[in-house]
Amino acid sequence: MICSKHGVLRMLQIWCMTQLLIILLDILHREEQLRVELIPSFAEKVGLKLPQHEEMFTGGLNKRFGGCGIDASSRAHTAFLNKLRSDQFASMMDAAKTAGLDPETNLNIAKAYAEFINAGTGRGSLGRLERKC
Repeated sequence: MICSKHGVLRMLQIWCMTQLLIILLDILHREEQLRVELIPSFAEKVGLKLPQHEEMFTGGLNKRFGGCGIDASSRAHTAFLNKLRSDQFASMMDAAKTAGLDPETNLNIAKAYAEFINAGTGRGSLGRLERKC
């Protein structure tokens, strides 16, 4: 059997693609087995809002100029505010424990902290006006 250089390279290329496909299918199979459900944290359970996005809309300029960093800026803004909310909640919970309170069993304290932080960072309730929005 006579094999040309081109034929050998093509066979090697097909073999490599086959091996890569096997590896990718194995990774996908493992991901499927490892798929986990996100469990809300204690802070989220008592009402601290940690949204995926701060604003539900970005306006027409974002679409007109193809993003131009607006999406990245929005993600950074959301990450910063979520970190701020989370850190402040943890700090207030620690202060309550230091004061001799147990906010993990007295959920009214934890809920009050969550409402305070939500209101202070733009995620508060509008009260009776909320249902009109």
